[in-house]
Formats: sequence, C-alpha cells, structure tokens
Amino acid sequence: MERALWNNKEYYANDVVNDFDTENKIRKASHKELFCPDSQCNTPILRYCHGEKKRAYFAHIKNSKCDYGDFDRKNKFIREIRIKLFQLFREKGYDVKIEQKLLPKHYAQLEVKIGGKSIAIEIGTKATTASQISFLEEEYGKRNINLEWIVIGDIQPSIKENGVFFLKRYELNRSAKNDLIVISHDATKAIQYRMDTKEYSCKNIDWRE
Repeated sequence: MERALWNNKEYYANDVVNDFDTENKIRKASHKELFCPDSQCNTPILRYCHGEKKRAYFAHIKNSKCDYGDFDRKNKFIREIRIKLFQLFREKGYDVKIEQKLLPKHYAQLEVKIGGKSIAIEIGTKATTASQISFLEEEYGKRNINLEWIVIGDIQPSIKENGVFFLKRYELNRSAKNDLIVISHDATKAIQYRMDTKEYSCKNIDWRE
C-alpha cells in the first residue's frame, strides 16, 4: 500500500523514504498511529516497511477485511509501474493521486484531475476481460468519471489490430482517438499505437502507357 494516514495527514511511502526526518517519525508512529485511509477498514492500524531489497510500503499489522488491502494484494505485481506513472504525472505538474477508491469496493490505480474533472487510469493486462472492461466503463460513466487504460505488454514497432489480446484491441477500436498506450513488463519502455483508419484504394495502371 502506498498511502497511510498519520495525524489526519496523508503520506505516500515513496515520499517518506526520500526524507530521513519524515521516515524517522513515521517509523515511530508505525504499529500505533498509522491508519489505513479506507474508512471501512475493520483493522486500520498500519505498519511502515522499508529495507534494502524492497521498495517502501505500508501494510496492515493484522489480516484485514479491507478493500484497500485486497486491492494491494491483487495488484502487487504492477506496483512498480503504478508508482512510476504516478511520479511521471507529478513531475509534469498534473493533479494526480495514487490508489484511489472511486467506486464501491474498487480502487483505481491512479486518478488525474484536469479542469476539475476526474480521469480514472486503470492498468490492464492480457488477463483483463471484456466483462471487467464493460463493468468499469459503466460504473465510472454513472459517476461522470472518464476512464483511460494503460496496458502492460510487449513493445513492438507495429501491431495488427486483429492479432493482439482483447484489451489492446478494445482500446484501438473504442478509445476516443483509436489509440493504445503500452508499457513494458519491466516498466522501462512505453509506446503509443494509433489505429490507421484511412481507406486506401488502388487504380489499375497500364504500364505500357
């Protein structure tokens, strides 16, 4: 988990680790005064974790019935990508928040606000199903929240629309600009694809002329 509350203020683990004085205070508050930001969490006390091998993060000190904890467990394998995207948006001056509960029992990977309007950013893979995409489109739509997908996959110079997994194909066909953003599995490369929607025709030519 990237977020925790201490003294009614929200802290990001990735920010804490970059400032010794703050980390020292957070460590003292760990196990006692750090709280889960999910208001429905039934065991809200958190601990701060950071060593020499793992990135800093927060975790419940007890097994918890918590939507945030469930989100964190199910999405651990893309945590690095989520944090890198968060840092990138912040560096570019966007109003961005990470791991936000925008729907009941569901956390968005990122929330970006532009002109006061929320955009939910979900990170998908080849395992993302049509039902999941449809559900999120509908639920975000009910709340007037735009949904954008970023896909984890292989980086290739070009792709064929009918030769990729469903989420890629969905974005190429249904996104507003018929485009697709793919991030490599190790989060070191990214590429934007755009559907070629032009019509091409061929005219017979008599080469003897």
